[in-house]
Amino acid sequence: MSWSRPFDAPIALPDGREITTLRQAGEYITALPAREHNQPHWQTAMQHLISAAEDGGIVMLPEIAMRQALAHGQSKPPKPPQAPRRKRARVYR
Repeated sequence: MSWSRPFDAPIALPDGREITTLRQAGEYITALPAREHNQPHWQTAMQHLISAAEDGGIVMLPEIAMRQALAHGQSKPPKPPQAPRRKRARVYR
């Protein structure tokens, strides 16, 4: 297969750039500082990238792994408040 295979949707980077191919994702990971790219979440992303590029694996797995690695350590946005649920009224026959 090929490292030039595109992702289904571009992956936005924190600096505003976008990653569109497996090659760009691999170059991004290898350009990270050694301490950071040796973290398990980046290693998982790289394993999926290699599998998709060289073994013909599906592209969705490295895309998901990249998105998770980029979001690692970020707090989740707060959920909007929900109205309390009401019990359904009993139906008598």
